[in-house]
Amino acid sequence: MPDPSIKHMQAAFLFKAPLPGFFSTSSDKDKKYSELRLPRFEHYNAKVIYKGILGEGNEGVVFSATIKGETFTVKVRPVEDQFKYFASLAYEARAYARIHNRGQDSVYSCRCYGWMKLSLATLQKAFGLRTCYDLSNYAIVKEFISTLPRPEHLPSIHSGLDVSDKMGIMIEDSSPQNYKGGRLIDLGNAVT
Repeated sequence: MPDPSIKHMQAAFLFKAPLPGFFSTSSDKDKKYSELRLPRFEHYNAKVIYKGILGEGNEGVVFSATIKGETFTVKVRPVEDQFKYFASLAYEARAYARIHNRGQDSVYSCRCYGWMKLSLATLQKAFGLRTCYDLSNYAIVKEFISTLPRPEHLPSIHSGLDVSDKMGIMIEDSSPQNYKGGRLIDLGNAVT
């Protein structure tokens, strides 16, 4: 098992709160695209109740959780490859910041509520003592959508790709598993 102090040093180095250029604790309404940052999740200090893993891959683990009685999707990154996937986290944070700035939350993509730092206890409860040390405790909190994509969602999906392009967001992976309910749920491969 990796030394937990190394994990926290890596996280502190990579994810200073706010993460310069990607995360923010203030309003970004009047900033240029290059200056936009993902806001801190409103309930960042609330208790996170783990419900179950929704998916996992090279870029991290996605799980459902209840926070203040509402179900959310929470995405965490692996620490082991933090430098390798740092750009992915940055792109996703910047893409959601642009979408939010344009007032397009919940239109073509799932709503992103911001970022938060998970406690070690939450990670241990969700992933077990051994695995939790391999994950960053910084996470992106998103809307939970359970509806699978259907053929009638295609026009909305195509419109979303056009709108994203106009906002300076290039969606590199538009595969079906990245959509729920006709909306994009994963911007980890978006280029801004």
